Amino acid sequence: MGLSEKYKDYFKFDKVILIIILLLMVVSVIEVYSATSWFTHGQANFMSPLKSHIINCFIGLFVMFVVFCIPYNSFKIINKFIIMPVSLIMLGILAIKGMTADTPQRSIDLGFMNFQASELAKIGLILYIARELEILPSNIEEQKPRFYRMLCCTIVFCLMIIPENLSTGLLLGFMVFVMMWVGHVDKKYLLSLLGVVLLLASVAILLFKTIPPEKMENLPVLSRTTTWQARVLDYSNKGDEQSENTPQEYFMKIAPDKPQETRANIAIASSNILGKGPGNSDQREYLREASNDFMFAIIVEELGLVPAIFVIAAYLALLYRIVKQVRNCKAKFPAYVLTGIGVVMFAQTMINMLVAVGSIPVTGQSLPFITRGGSSILIYSVMMALVLNISRENIVQSDLARSNADTGDNASAEYFNE
Repeated sequence: MGLSEKYKDYFKFDKVILIIILLLMVVSVIEVYSATSWFTHGQANFMSPLKSHIINCFIGLFVMFVVFCIPYNSFKIINKFIIMPVSLIMLGILAIKGMTADTPQRSIDLGFMNFQASELAKIGLILYIARELEILPSNIEEQKPRFYRMLCCTIVFCLMIIPENLSTGLLLGFMVFVMMWVGHVDKKYLLSLLGVVLLLASVAILLFKTIPPEKMENLPVLSRTTTWQARVLDYSNKGDEQSENTPQEYFMKIAPDKPQETRANIAIASSNILGKGPGNSDQREYLREASNDFMFAIIVEELGLVPAIFVIAAYLALLYRIVKQVRNCKAKFPAYVLTGIGVVMFAQTMINMLVAVGSIPVTGQSLPFITRGGSSILIYSVMMALVLNISRENIVQSDLARSNADTGDNASAEYFNE
């Protein structure tokens, strides 16, 4: 293969994925400006949140290009010696700070940005589990030590994340479970694991319903237990409150104690088909996390139901393109990497949207590529770069196989990045 052909191969990636990412970033610039402008209006630096977000988007695109140029198999080594150790160190630092601080410690100040270690843990676990599944023995008994190795690693990461960010810890656990299910880990192990998790969840909910909040506050390490308890109880009592009160009574008696959820519901209910127009949100002033947790509510309020459906369709299309690339993979490792990325991206998207419409308790999960936050944009840029990288390999191999078939050459193609 000539140099010019090799150069052309680098541009043979799934361009639909890149277009979707760019469109989501455009929506994010519009809505971040709208969601943050109310509390910076009149200040000398009122454009600061928007400028910061735009800079993060460009940094994300630059990181995406750099990672795209690195052969994806190289990330087996990069993850082993850099990503996993660094994420563990950062999570350890946050765990130590969390024991002595009164507020949750989710990010580390790097000087130029506050970086959430749990975001780095997502890509680290995806690459680690994908590598373990790639070399997983087919024999059930031989799978046991590798299964326990993956399980122990996941438990360590989740236990370090859960004290200050329960939803992210649970999300990572769910992602690993799906990856192992797809990766042909024996179902006996996985069903046993699922049973244990459901048992622990049932016990936790029972404790939340029986132990008074003042006693929950005294639990060591788990400083946010009372917050989890309040959200679980609020959600479990939601149906009873709505059925026992008329809408007017609910709004007068119950809603004042749930300002965030109530305002998000009002934003969505008042949107209509075409919305109020960009920058015309009435509820952003009352949603303190309008540019993060409740961004989807602001999108629906300002842009309306039809554009909101297009945003949902964009994420579904992105998931579809990832699944398509999984099916095109000729090797196990890239297929499992894509599976992990697809699961965590789609699950996080659904969680954010379901929180906005009041279907699940508030969790604090961002909307990929739309909500404000440098850590999320940076890590998802790395993930999407890996997706584009693998899609390029799939397309190149497909073209090469087609070319060999046309010329009658049955020689097997070697991966150009191995």
